[in-house]
Amino acid sequence: MTKTWADGLPIRVEAVDAQGVPASFGWQGQAHAVERLVQRWEVETDWWSEEGETRRLFVTVITKTGMLCVLFCDLPTVSGGFRGSTTSLPSPAQPSPPSLAE
Repeated sequence: MTKTWADGLPIRVEAVDAQGVPASFGWQGQAHAVERLVQRWEVETDWWSEEGETRRLFVTVITKTGMLCVLFCDLPTVSGGFRGSTTSLPSPAQPSPPSLAE
C-alpha cells in the first residue's frame, strides 16, 4: 500500500484564515505570506489499519514571492502542524496558472 505523502518538512504557521488555511508561515528562517489559495482538500485513509486512520488537510498555495507550496497537516489539529514542499513558479512574465479557488 502506498503512503499518501512523505513526511514533508516542518513549517511554522504564523496565521490561519477561517478555513484553517495558512495566511502566512515560516520556513527555513524566512516568513512567507500567502497570496492565493489554489486548492484545498482533505484525505482520510488507513481507517482499516491497526495504527488507526490518517486524516490530513492539504492546501496548495502561492506565496507573494511566487513560490508554489503544497502544505498539509494531520487533522483534527490544524494549528501549527503543517508540513509542506515547494516549487518555484514561472517568472511573472509568463502567464499564471488558472486558479481553482475562484
